[in-house]
Amino acid sequence: MTARFVHQGNNLDIVPATDIDSGSVIISGDLIGIASLPIPADALGSITVTGVFDIRRETGAATPLGTKLYFDAANNRVSDDDDSGARPYIGMSVQAAADNDPTVRLRLNH
Repeated sequence: MTARFVHQGNNLDIVPATDIDSGSVIISGDLIGIASLPIPADALGSITVTGVFDIRRETGAATPLGTKLYFDAANNRVSDDDDSGARPYIGMSVQAAADNDPTVRLRLNH
């Protein structure tokens, strides 16, 4: 047997070392997901790795539709600046955001 189907892969199980709040962005290597529900430390929970989310963004400049976005963990928001490769790619804007909009609609991409 080469492979066996397990599930669609929209959500993945994790067991975090610390409590995770609902809406938290989880990064493990190149895998990025978002916790849909709170996950207690050392308990089985799941993160969503596909889908569309409204997510906090860096303000001050507009984000056009189709902009590549990167996760700025230091400020807990997305930005169109990859910080010379230091910020992981999280997805693409699927709706434009004006310069002072606090969030942007993002499609998680891997």
